[in-house]
Parts: sequence; structure tokens; C-alpha cells
Amino acid sequence: MKRISLSGIYGAPTVVTIFGPKNCLYSVPDAFCAEIHSVLSKKFFKKKY
Repeated sequence: MKRISLSGIYGAPTVVTIFGPKNCLYSVPDAFCAEIHSVLSKKFFKKKY
């Protein structure tokens, strides 16, 4: 069975930058949650597909 690639960038190295406002109380925790969810979703899809 042929493996289907779900990558929109075809396996190229990628840099993800997360921005948030400086004067917001929760900008750092929100950025952390966004980053950790992206890492977990990558690990999930890597195992499944």
C-alpha cells in the first residue's frame, strides 16, 4: 500500500513562530499551549499515518 503524505510542505524543514501581545496577561501561557498542541499533533499523525 502506498503511503500518503499529509505534509503541505513536502517534508521540508519548517520554522513556526508564535506571536502574542506584550501587555496581555495570558500571552505566554497561550503561546505555550499552542506550541505543545502542535508538537503533540505531529507525534500523533506520525504514528497513525
